[in-house]
Amino acid sequence: FPVTIVGPIFFLIYINKNIAQIKGNAIVQRQDRRIQKPICVKAMTNEITEEDTVKSIIGEIQYTLYPNGKIAVLEIKTNKTKTFHLKTKLIISTAYFLHYKDNLIIYYVDTDYDGGASFIECYNRKTLKMEWRNKIGGFNLKSPIVIDSITYMATIGFVGKLNLNNGKYIWKHDNLYRDWE
Repeated sequence: FPVTIVGPIFFLIYINKNIAQIKGNAIVQRQDRRIQKPICVKAMTNEITEEDTVKSIIGEIQYTLYPNGKIAVLEIKTNKTKTFHLKTKLIISTAYFLHYKDNLIIYYVDTDYDGGASFIECYNRKTLKMEWRNKIGGFNLKSPIVIDSITYMATIGFVGKLNLNNGKYIWKHDNLYRDWE
C-alpha cells in the first residue's frame, strides 16, 4: 500500500486497483467495497477569522457545531434536541462528520490561533457517549477517506491509517518534517 507525500501538506493515496483508486475527489471503486468521504461541516480560511456556528444534516439528523466544540443534535422527525461537547477547550477551526455504524465519527482541528492540533472522536449516536478518541498528527487536517472500517488521515507532517471499530492506529507516520541531514 504505497503512500506518497506531495508537498508539505498534501497527500495522494493510490490503492491497489482491486480495491479502488482515489485521486482528489474522484473515486473509482469495486462494488464490494464501501468508500466514504466524511462531510466537511466547518473550515476556517485566512479570509474568515471570526468564530462561527455551522449546521449540517446527515440523514434525519441535524448537527449544529459551535466554535467552542459544543454540538447540538436535532432529530428532525421528532424535533428532539440533545447536546454534547467535544473534548477540547479551544476553538474548532475545521470539522468533518461521518455516520459509521451506530456511531458519529468527528474529525476536527482545534486552535488557540497560535497553534493547532487534530483529533478524531467516536460517539454512540443514541447515547452521545464517547466510545474512543485519538490524536491525528498536527494541524491542517485534510479530508479523511473511509474504506469499509478503515480511515486514512493526513495533516501537516503526518499520515495514518486507523481502525474505526476500536480507534487504534494500524500504522502512522509522523514527524515527516524532521531534518534528514
